[in-house]
Amino acid sequence: MRSAWIRWVTGAGIGICVVMGAYLIAYPRYYSPKAVLARHLGADPAAYLDATALVEKAGKTKHLTDGEVESLGALADDRSRAVRVNAVGALMYLGGTGQARAAARIAARKVKDPEREVRFVALKTLYRLNAPEAADAARKLSNDPDETVRSRALEFAGRHSGGK
Repeated sequence: MRSAWIRWVTGAGIGICVVMGAYLIAYPRYYSPKAVLARHLGADPAAYLDATALVEKAGKTKHLTDGEVESLGALADDRSRAVRVNAVGALMYLGGTGQARAAARIAARKVKDPEREVRFVALKTLYRLNAPEAADAARKLSNDPDETVRSRALEFAGRHSGGK
């Protein structure tokens, strides 16, 4: 009788550990608030979490590995607007590093993005990086169909030409 009880308790303990382990492994990617937000925004939770993690790291350290910059380049081409905005936004923290040129190339590519938020963040990133492409991007976006992007492009261009 006693050994049956011990086997039952041991089995229940192992079962609980397996279920909790699976939950703890799945939580960040599927059940965390960021994952839920990603699904609400129509983004792949894994890509959204990767992009936001790189934004946080770039903001804190002002440096990313070359592989992480390449990952941002790939995330900047994601189908989800939220992922693209975060990926391009992370690039603006790389000014003054050896990665600024790679970051500027990615941001310059996103000036033609179909979403206004991505175009705006790309322009802001180019100016924060002091990239040579910034003036050309502002000129292109000064004719943007979106009023907000157009006005910010004109503002950036005026500030840049006014002897920054």
